[in-house]
Amino acid sequence: MISLDEALLKIDSAVEPLPVQRVSGLDAVGCAVAEDMTAAFHIPNFASSAMDGIAIRIADLMEKLPVKLQIQGIIPAGQPADEPLKPRHAYRIMTGAALPEGADSVIKVEDLEFNGDHVTVSSIPPKGDQVRPVGNDIRKGDIVFPAGYALKPIEAGIVASLGLTDIPVHPRPKIALFATGSEIRQPGETLQPGQIYNSNDTTLRAMIVSFGLPDPGILPFLADDPEKLAPVISSLCGENDVVITSGAVSMGNFDFIPGIVEQLGGELLFHKVFVKPGKPTLIARIGECWLLALPGNPVSVAVTFHLYGKRLLSLLMGKIYKPVREKAELAASFPVKGERFQVVAAELLRSDGRLQAVPADNYSSGRLSALKGIDGFILVPGGTREVVKGSEVEVEWL
Repeated sequence: MISLDEALLKIDSAVEPLPVQRVSGLDAVGCAVAEDMTAAFHIPNFASSAMDGIAIRIADLMEKLPVKLQIQGIIPAGQPADEPLKPRHAYRIMTGAALPEGADSVIKVEDLEFNGDHVTVSSIPPKGDQVRPVGNDIRKGDIVFPAGYALKPIEAGIVASLGLTDIPVHPRPKIALFATGSEIRQPGETLQPGQIYNSNDTTLRAMIVSFGLPDPGILPFLADDPEKLAPVISSLCGENDVVITSGAVSMGNFDFIPGIVEQLGGELLFHKVFVKPGKPTLIARIGECWLLALPGNPVSVAVTFHLYGKRLLSLLMGKIYKPVREKAELAASFPVKGERFQVVAAELLRSDGRLQAVPADNYSSGRLSALKGIDGFILVPGGTREVVKGSEVEVEWL
């Protein structure tokens, strides 16, 4: 059995990004770019006006104020002037319009007095005032997004401004998801004695979507039968980048997935981590697909997907996964039982610059309601003891 740190290191060492695909700028959002995105031209590639006003030559104002200039024409955005600015003239210019040849400054309309085809200027602005120079935003040759950078939604417009229509990225992995267990039924069905509703798939789908990936949908759950499980896992692994299961991974008489991995010629990365909850977690590679087999207990599903699933999916997308960890003050004592490393659900509250961790009540791997309202997890080494209120603990945000 390996430690949590060893398990995370194994994932980091083994998982490589998916092959590069070229996608639209919009589809690239959330993905890591596979090569440097370099500006092929200046943005803007012309000097432009930052305000509605007049484009002038400062030299024309170097006499006793006020100065009257003749309006030479109007320059709307997208329609550059046909001829250079004449001496002692001004162009009316709109925001974003190209500065005419010969002009070096703009005076905003609020500071001007217009009279027919003339304008009166009463003060001299600094040279270059209200002008956006060439390359004011991005310079030609700038590396705008380096390889490995994960594009944020707010940056989609920057990609568009570069004029790019297809972006090389490590794509979002295709995911298949299903629960195992003869006792589970889907919400809406009638429960018979000994049956429970399938909450694991819904938990995982919500966590996957909140992680910025498409909803993988739901597949029919499978009974605890290796003759049915093996061909389904084999087929799904041939069609997807990641297959995530819950249940059938521990040491019971009906926990068949470890044997199925061996039967299918899978390459086991690890099975069992010295962590509570979620010890039986298994990760293996079957062909080109990763199998993430999570325990069946509902809290264990949430904890282990947070610990391993997010990391696995990030690495497949060419991202470095760095969960957010902080130190916090423990708001209530809780017991640690056994030697396994503990991952305890908690509400995380920040006040006056201090972070407090409130451990979940009645926390156990089978009590899903214990996750209500949590923001993350308290991470504490094993060893039977009481972790006392007021002590400093390490926490990891969801």
